[in-house]
Amino acid sequence: MIGTYKLARQHLGRFHFGEIAVSVEGISSGISNYENIAVKIEPDWEAKMGTIQDDFRESSIVGVRKFISAYPRDSWGKRFVVTKILATNIDTEDQALETVAFLACFNALFPTAPLPDLQYSVSGGWQVGG
Repeated sequence: MIGTYKLARQHLGRFHFGEIAVSVEGISSGISNYENIAVKIEPDWEAKMGTIQDDFRESSIVGVRKFISAYPRDSWGKRFVVTKILATNIDTEDQALETVAFLACFNALFPTAPLPDLQYSVSGGWQVGG
């Protein structure tokens, strides 16, 4: 299962951007989902887009962990692999990328369900729910 999410919104005169793809695969039971999170950018993607910054990679992992915490039953026995990250130094904040990764995971596991609401606050940035 592959899920993607793209944030491309303007709020209070500022543009916010980030895009992530996550592959979700079944694994043997008995292994913690937190140990089964990886960032393996497809080589042709990284060759085309350039090296992905470490903080963007870490933000994507944090977003996947937040998803697993929010949906532990649905996440059990799954391996989450971030396969694409598209971000810019100007328009992408680490926190926003966490939310993008969360929504990419949601899209992978619940492809026909409507996405949770996305809201912005000055103090918290982009957040799921409300």
